Amino acid sequence: MNDDSLVFGRDNGGDTKTIKRILLTFETASGEKINFEKSAITFSLNVQQVDQDGVLRVLGLTSVATHDKYL
Repeated sequence: MNDDSLVFGRDNGGDTKTIKRILLTFETASGEKINFEKSAITFSLNVQQVDQDGVLRVLGLTSVATHDKYL
């Protein structure tokens, strides 16, 4: 079973908060807990550091340069 997901959004504050609400709603609806320690985010090169910091703070994630493939 593949339980990995990719989520795309814009850095406008509203999208970040909406994504957070969706994740919390998923946890409530499914009874499954999202493991934020194993979750990460990658930013486009044109996202300023101050905006990245805001997104990371709201979502409680760490940033990685690229996502590796794994089996």
